[in-house]
Amino acid sequence: MICTLINKDGLENYCERHKRQHNGHYASYAIDPGEKGERFRKLWDQQTDGTLPMPSTVVRIKNYIASLAEHVANGGKLVPLDVRQDRAAICEQCEYRNIKSNSCSLCGCQLNEENVLGGKLAWAVSECPAGKWSKHDDTAPKQYSDSSRHLLFHIWPRKTHAGTWQRNLDQLKIRWPLFTGKRVIAVATSGDSHPFEAVQEYMHGYECEWIQVDNKPELREVATFAQLFGSVENLPGYTFYGQAKGVTKPVNPGVSIHAWTTTMYEILLDYWPLVEEALKTHCTAGIFKKAVDGAFSGSRSTWHYSGSFCWFKNAELWRRDWRAIEQVWFGIESYPSMIFSREEAACLFYESTKQFDLYRLHNWQRVEAELKQWRKDHQQYRTGIIK
Repeated sequence: MICTLINKDGLENYCERHKRQHNGHYASYAIDPGEKGERFRKLWDQQTDGTLPMPSTVVRIKNYIASLAEHVANGGKLVPLDVRQDRAAICEQCEYRNIKSNSCSLCGCQLNEENVLGGKLAWAVSECPAGKWSKHDDTAPKQYSDSSRHLLFHIWPRKTHAGTWQRNLDQLKIRWPLFTGKRVIAVATSGDSHPFEAVQEYMHGYECEWIQVDNKPELREVATFAQLFGSVENLPGYTFYGQAKGVTKPVNPGVSIHAWTTTMYEILLDYWPLVEEALKTHCTAGIFKKAVDGAFSGSRSTWHYSGSFCWFKNAELWRRDWRAIEQVWFGIESYPSMIFSREEAACLFYESTKQFDLYRLHNWQRVEAELKQWRKDHQQYRTGIIK
């Protein structure tokens, strides 16, 4: 059963069932009738009745000793007050917080922001086990390596079809620890979109860099391309590009784009060992590859990943003319083919030399049948990054 949110004594989104506010993205989970909403409501129910499972005493002691050892090895460095308060605010709303003991049900640590010397919230070397806040180092620039995984993401937070842009960000949130390098989100706003600040608030607690531009219908995702890719220029590692797809379509059984989008997140983010293996011999990797000439009118593209989600091997990207994107609405989809040949592009799932339209439900249903078998054949590559 979904939650009922009301205004009570000046508090918005107050839930009588859980005796608390469900603010920001938690409000959407509270009223989501699907599996994700059920998972959060179960955790909140356990929080409310005091049955949220906690690590054993032995595990909690081991975790604390390990954290303390890291803290001592780091010179006992503490975070500034504002960082400690930000961490505490995130934990206050977190579904994994044991309200009765004010502790984390994942690691067992106390969440008292006033406990400076003995509290994990205050230690610079500490990080959230759910990936909601990370280690703090304000003295040295972050170092990246050949194994770093960067995230570049474009979003137009359109008001119509409520919840569609949030669904995309939810897909990233549950996989946030996968991205060990830079995380950059570009927000294109317009008169019919939610404001930039609404997207920032929805991602509260998930550290990333932000870009804000005006939405340009004639360019779509191309409008943020230069700033997004420029933010990781010449950095080593790998870069994932994605976009909030499906914001112009309703969520119902007759619309295929949302299942299509979920599949792109699943295969490209949950099967990282498979992606990494492909990038050892290729420059880019994606799914739904169309090796078709003339797919885009007026374009010299000879292939593309339908949906545009893909990974790049940075070393190969930066040594090419990476700025060579077509300044048209389909430019982000045709982009990989502007710098890489068909042979240099790996396809992890569903490649064809003929046109296929995944917006058509009957085409998607054929894809789903193949997807079930693909999952069975590649289960050894699934990383279990989703918590």
